[in-house]
This record gives sequence, C-alpha cells and structure tokens, in this order.
Amino acid sequence: MFVWARIPEPWASQMTSFDFAMKLLEEADVVASPGAAFGPAGEGYLRLALVENENRLRQAVRQIGRCLGTKVGAKT
Repeated sequence: MFVWARIPEPWASQMTSFDFAMKLLEEADVVASPGAAFGPAGEGYLRLALVENENRLRQAVRQIGRCLGTKVGAKT
C-alpha cells in the first residue's frame, strides 16, 4: 500500500520531487519515491510506501515533521 503526498510549500516551488525526496532521506532518514519517477504528472508529489508497522510509520511522520520544522500528527 502507498500514499501520494503533495510536497508542501515553500519546498514545492523551490525544488524538484527528486530533490525533496533526497532532503527527506538525508535530513529525516525517511525514504520516499519522487513523484516525477512515475511520470511528469507526479512532479510536486512523493509516493510513500505504507509497508512498516504503525509505530515505524508514526516515527517517520515525526522525523519528517522535525526535518520540515513543523509539528505533524498532533492530536487535537
């Protein structure tokens, strides 16, 4: 199973999906597939595989949030 995620601003207008995927790999230790690898319509998106257990997925979300300087996954 996987999910397509739109690359958020300001990064979407500053870098390609390949560059953003590398940013996540290098700074958050999270692997994502750049949308452009699946064709031109995929630019601006990432494909994230949901193949890990729930705890590992939550960890990945936290790591992405720290990398981007945002608080994600908070319960309201």
